[in-house]
This record gives sequence, structure tokens and C-alpha cells, in this order.
Amino acid sequence: MNLIIYFIAGYAVGRIAHMHGGRSTPSIHHWIPGVLLIIIGWKSVPVMLFGLGLVVSDLNDFMNLRIYGIAKVEKYSFWGID
Repeated sequence: MNLIIYFIAGYAVGRIAHMHGGRSTPSIHHWIPGVLLIIIGWKSVPVMLFGLGLVVSDLNDFMNLRIYGIAKVEKYSFWGID
């Protein structure tokens, strides 16, 4: 049960970063640090789950391999998958 908190924390951090920083200034999309955390933390399940939360929160950009730029979203919602 405690491990799901790391996933939720990663998701929440990713959504906040997307809503506040991703729509105003061009920067790397936050799925990239998520993938790096999954790779680097392969022995640490909490680190991997935090990285997975980051990737899921920016799933659309991950699936389209958007690396750098401003987030293109019509409707911003905290609990969505973008």
C-alpha cells in the first residue's frame, strides 16, 4: 500500500509541472525525467514508481515522443492524462 503513494506523488508532481510550467515556457517534457528515474532506479521500487507516475501524467507527449516545447492542451485538468 505504501508503494502506491510514490506513484501518486510522481503523478501529482507531473500534473503540477504540466499545468504551471508546461504551458508558459518551452522546456523538456516531464516524461523524460520519469524515464530516467525508471532506468536509474531499477533496484529501487519507490524511485521506479515515482518515475512511472511522471510518465503516466504526460502520457500523450510520451506516446508522440515530444521532447521539448510548450504543452499543447485545449482543456487543463489535474486528474487527466495528457
